[in-house]
Amino acid sequence: MTFDPDFGKKGFARDLFRLRFRRLRIEQPAFARRFGLTFGMIKDQEQSRAKPSKAFKVLVAAIELDPALIERAARIAEERWPDERAANLTKPDIADGVGDVPEAIASVFA
Repeated sequence: MTFDPDFGKKGFARDLFRLRFRRLRIEQPAFARRFGLTFGMIKDQEQSRAKPSKAFKVLVAAIELDPALIERAARIAEERWPDERAANLTKPDIADGVGDVPEAIASVFA
């Protein structure tokens, strides 16, 4: 018997998992960074913990059609309109005095 990592997944959760894991072959944090999303959002959607919004469904469909274009759009959006919440996490007073938080960790809390 072969292990099937998407066994038990269905609907949108299965489709998102297959896109990320089977087609793009990247981990959840990398998928989130690449397309301007959060790790928690991807994890919750793949585990069916949250119901996807219409906008999120459209975004995933667009990623299926042209991942490179959506990655480029995510970079442009971040350059034009940076996420101030993630930027604020690197400030020592907001990070409970621990100093600079690496960007990869800050993106998890975005």
